[in-house]
Amino acid sequence: TSKAQAFMDISNPIDLYFENTVKPDLENLPASLQLNRFFYHQAHFMIKYALENNPSDTSYIVIGDSSHFFSNDRLTFKILSEIISDDSLYVEWKKKYSIEDITNHLLYLSRGIVIHWVGHKYEYDLAEIMWKNVLMTNPF
Repeated sequence: TSKAQAFMDISNPIDLYFENTVKPDLENLPASLQLNRFFYHQAHFMIKYALENNPSDTSYIVIGDSSHFFSNDRLTFKILSEIISDDSLYVEWKKKYSIEDITNHLLYLSRGIVIHWVGHKYEYDLAEIMWKNVLMTNPF
């Protein structure tokens, strides 16, 4: 498959997962819990993907040029932006940065954690480390 097709092979299932599973799971939850659940789902999707595919395919998808993962039109971006727009999150950051900037920051952060996890042969709990790093950004 081509590089573009390989990226689409993973981005389409992620989009479907976020539309069919994540969005309903976030309904009626406080923003802080929505934020937690968003990254929990992102981590667990990647774990499932890694378990269902061989390591070299997973590495190729995760480490390759994946700028489309960060498109503002992607459902994951829209869901995370909506969560971050809640007045209780990132209060100080919003004085200096747009919701779009904060969303991009968190997506870049989580993407870097996934790359690190793949590079370390899945040897740690991705969801735990991802959430720990999101909390280090002091969203509350």
